[in-house]
Amino acid sequence: MKKIFALLAVVVSIFILLPLLGNQFMQEQIDERVKDLESKGLYVADEQIVNSYFTTSKHYSFVLKDAEAFVSLLNQYADRQIPPYVNAALEGAMMGVDLSYGNFPFTKALSVEIYPISLSQTMQEGLKRESLSLYEQIEKALAKKALLYHIDYELGSQNFSGYVRDISERFTLEASSEVSLALSGASFEGHGRLLAPDALRNSIDKLSFVMQNDAQQVELDIEKFKSSNNYDSKNTYVSSAECQKVALITSGLDKNIHILAQSLQANASSNTQGEYAQLSSKTSLKTLAINLQETDLKIEEFNLDIGVDKLDKLSFLEASKLLSKLSKMDDVVAMQAFEKSLHSLFSKGFEINIADFSLSDVRLRKSEHLGGMKLKSHITLKEDPDFKQKLQISPLLLTQNVDIHSKLRISEAMFFKLNASKPLPAQMQEYIKQDGSDYVFDMDYVAGAVTINDKVVR
Repeated sequence: MKKIFALLAVVVSIFILLPLLGNQFMQEQIDERVKDLESKGLYVADEQIVNSYFTTSKHYSFVLKDAEAFVSLLNQYADRQIPPYVNAALEGAMMGVDLSYGNFPFTKALSVEIYPISLSQTMQEGLKRESLSLYEQIEKALAKKALLYHIDYELGSQNFSGYVRDISERFTLEASSEVSLALSGASFEGHGRLLAPDALRNSIDKLSFVMQNDAQQVELDIEKFKSSNNYDSKNTYVSSAECQKVALITSGLDKNIHILAQSLQANASSNTQGEYAQLSSKTSLKTLAINLQETDLKIEEFNLDIGVDKLDKLSFLEASKLLSKLSKMDDVVAMQAFEKSLHSLFSKGFEINIADFSLSDVRLRKSEHLGGMKLKSHITLKEDPDFKQKLQISPLLLTQNVDIHSKLRISEAMFFKLNASKPLPAQMQEYIKQDGSDYVFDMDYVAGAVTINDKVVR
């Protein structure tokens, strides 16, 4: 009996102590991250804690005291550098972070909500000068947490998921102008560190932006957007995106515009794990309709499949690194370093393969069907250690370094339409070849010589 009571005492003690140990573990994890944020310019201005036996909730107010250090942190994970002038606009901005977690270790994900509390003093003063009314509207939006990210993060597995709170905001500007923003169904999930995840998936049900006054209106609508990204490193990744609808509509301007794209898909990848660096990109859309008053154009079944191979890996990585650090194009030293890396990359040679550049139909004025076209091409830039010197003397010297093999098939109606707008020279007529209702062109450019449909162009 004593052993049973002793065992029960141990179990009860563990049950009592476990939340305390779990809370201590989470507190150490959070303190470590807060300390790291302070080293990057974000300092705690206020901290509030609510404890219970099972859960702990915390609120932090962070103030950005060193914008330069914080922007440097963001630049480590960005493809493009945030320009230095942004620092002044961010200095002094405040951000709220609400945390909630279970005191029993790993029984509940760390729940995080992040939202801006106030703009920087510089931005506040600028807004007040431009429009006191707009400043007050933005302050009200911030007070009700109009922009809020919710994240559930598993510390053990590093899996996370979350959403952006739905947004429906309208701001009144001067001269009876209005700007409205609506966002719904924005969510995400992934794995890894939040600033640099190994995998990330996003989706948005609808995004709408409208700017209007009594005479003019500009509207952008995006529906059913999804994206997926997987990163082995900054230069080895696979990304994809799809969107059901993108529409841009303007009215009251010199030219009213109506652009509608449907069923867009895009895939991109970069691989630097083999002997060479490789890039590939595939883009497609079901329809693209463009109406610009006098122009009524509709493109159907557009496809572009292009890849770059045999890139010298070291030169490519160096050029990518320097490009990501270019904060402004007038940085002479940075631009010179980037140009030098490009010369090195091009001097090693590479290959470009256009597997598919096509569209099934082009329609004008709703009734004139021009048919489609399809292009395949393979381009080789040969290795040349004297690339830079030839480029400086005359770019024409580099034409000997390029080989091009292309096949073009174009509908008869489209060929006639293009030829009517810009007729081919009479001497080019002998190179034209017809295949059924299409015109075909097999074109080669090798060592400075051009052949079209097996005939040398003189």
